[in-house]
Amino acid sequence: MRTRQKHTFFCFGLLFTLFLTGCIGVVEEITPPPTITLAPTLTSLPTSTPVPARTSEPPTPVPVTPTTTQSRPVTIGEIHMLTLTHGWALDNSAVSRLLRTSDGGDTWQDMTPPLSTNDLTAPTAFFIDEQTGWVVYGLPLGMPAAESAVVVWHTADGGQSWSASQPLNVAEAELFSPLFIQFATPQMGWLMAEVGAGMNHQYIMLFQTTDGGTNWVRVLDPFQPGPHSCPKTGMSFVEEGTGWITANCAGLMDGVFLNWTEDGGVSWTERPLSPPAEDANFFALPNGCYADQPQLVSAQNGRLTIHCQNFDTNAESNFLYQTTDGGQTWQIYPYPGGQLIFINDQIALALGKTIHKTVNGGQTWEQISTVSWEGQFTFADEMHGWAVAREGEEIALVKTEDGGQSWQLVQPVSGE
Repeated sequence: MRTRQKHTFFCFGLLFTLFLTGCIGVVEEITPPPTITLAPTLTSLPTSTPVPARTSEPPTPVPVTPTTTQSRPVTIGEIHMLTLTHGWALDNSAVSRLLRTSDGGDTWQDMTPPLSTNDLTAPTAFFIDEQTGWVVYGLPLGMPAAESAVVVWHTADGGQSWSASQPLNVAEAELFSPLFIQFATPQMGWLMAEVGAGMNHQYIMLFQTTDGGTNWVRVLDPFQPGPHSCPKTGMSFVEEGTGWITANCAGLMDGVFLNWTEDGGVSWTERPLSPPAEDANFFALPNGCYADQPQLVSAQNGRLTIHCQNFDTNAESNFLYQTTDGGQTWQIYPYPGGQLIFINDQIALALGKTIHKTVNGGQTWEQISTVSWEGQFTFADEMHGWAVAREGEEIALVKTEDGGQSWQLVQPVSGE
């Protein structure tokens, strides 16, 4: 799953130059704190005109019988918490299984939709609150998308029951692999899926719903101009229909580009981002750069990260780009790298093997801890977070109650 973020699991036309404002901030120099390791040791485990959709009455929800075998260990493969107690996850040993917790991650219930096959890929999902969510599954390799009934599952009662949407229009698709799903309101959402691949291309279809996920309109496909180049790294939409899609073209072309729509995804422009320094060639080889983690707050206000690697020296540089005027100007700050989670407009975390925090919207960052493992992180508030920690073949669920300064092992089990 990918998430994304409000609460999300888990990624041409007119060109014009975006002018930069502000100064580059300076990362605060501090003495790195000691490395945090997990105790006990991690548990080893195997490792163009939109095409209208048919309209109909909402389908009848199908009840799901939770799996309630107590005390059976559960290995979480990906986690996203909505509150201090409620969240969703993937079972690492059976990636098609969707799990729910209501006690902060200690116990989990199997709330997987009533699927028609057992070999589906890991789902892509989005949950707007504790009760309301949507889940879509990809098709196994070799299963023709055009001959398959692809649906989006919806729950309004926390996964106790699920209803399937009308089948998506995936005609002409070579494959179907969901990349991102996001809802701006309980009624309005977007779904992006990979449907084909070619040289330096990842062809996508983009679907939109305005009725809470019962019916989906295909607003973009590979036969229309759009963001089909390079693997996608993120998607973000707001209710007004403004949307961003980012992609990783590092090493394939010079420059960093942001794909932008203002009509819900029907038409797109590819907007170049200016480099973060006076060097006009900073985004050119030997540096390979790409945009990631787009986060739209409103049609005018948004942010994303840019990652660069020098292919000659392997030196890495990261930057946080923010706009408050619809992309006319950008504020650019050095970024520590890793997973970006904004708690509010001013407080954010940069999460990786080094964990940093900002209290001024990203202008400066303070290193608060280091860990010995790679993690996929989720936070319910400034202090309370969880991570799926991976170190080699080992995997474990850990949590923090002090904003990432220290982490404790969680031993999740299935239960009622």
